[in-house]
Amino acid sequence: MKTVVFALLLVVIPCFLVVSQPPCQWAPGMYWEWREVLSQSTDAESFTAVYVLKSERWGDYETDLLATVRPYSSGEIVQLGVVVREPCGPVRGFGFWAYNAHRWAYYPEGAVIGEQWQGGGLGEGSLRVTIIERENVIEVPAGTFENCVHFVLASEHQNANTGESSFEREEIWFDPFLGWPVRQEYEVSRAGLNVHGTLELVSYGTLTVEVAVSRVLAALEEMETLGDPFARKAQEVRGQLQSLGLLPEG
Repeated sequence: MKTVVFALLLVVIPCFLVVSQPPCQWAPGMYWEWREVLSQSTDAESFTAVYVLKSERWGDYETDLLATVRPYSSGEIVQLGVVVREPCGPVRGFGFWAYNAHRWAYYPEGAVIGEQWQGGGLGEGSLRVTIIERENVIEVPAGTFENCVHFVLASEHQNANTGESSFEREEIWFDPFLGWPVRQEYEVSRAGLNVHGTLELVSYGTLTVEVAVSRVLAALEEMETLGDPFARKAQEVRGQLQSLGLLPEG
C-alpha cells in the first residue's frame, strides 16, 4: 500500500511546473553516510547510509523515497521511507532515519521544550529539549559545517512493571541546508548498563541512481542472510523497488 501511495504521488504531482532548484533540494542519487563508534570499543565502528532513490518537486515541497542501510548483528538491514519536505525546512513522513533530529531542529535558539507522558502498563516518561545555538560551526570527517543547529535531548523513562528507570541523552549538531545531523553524541543508561557513543557524517554526495540502487541491493543480500523475519522483509523491499521501476531488468 505504501508503495502504491508513493507511486500515485509521483504521477499526480504536476511535472509541468518549472521552478528554480533550491540550494538544499534533494535529488535522486544523493547519499549521506555516518560512522558510529562506541566509547567502550574504539576499534569497533559501524556505518549508516541514506540514499535518495526518487524525488519529485511539488510547488514549494518535494516528495522523496529514501533507503536507509543500517548495521544489524553481523549484517545490514534496509528500510524504505517516504518523506515530504520543504527544502531547508522540516520533514514529515514515515520510515526515515534520525526522526528526532528533524523533529526539533527548527525551533528558535534558546527554546526549551518539555514533554511528559504516561503509557499505562508501559510506565511513564519525560523529555526535555534545549536549543543551544542556531549558528554553530563544527568539523567532522565529511568537512566543516557552518550554521548548524546545536541542541540537546534528555529523556527519562520508568517501567511500570519492573520499576526500573532508564535515561538517554543526545547532543546533536544538525545542518538545515544539508538536511541531516552531522554529529551526534549519546549516552544511554538502562538496566545497570551505560553506553556512550558518537556518530559523525563521513561522506556525502551524488551517485547515479543505478549505483545507489546497487548499494541498496548489496545490503539486501546481507539482510537475507540474517534469516526470518529479515529475509522475508528483504524480499518485500525488493518487490517495492521493482514496482517503482528501480531494479535493473533481468
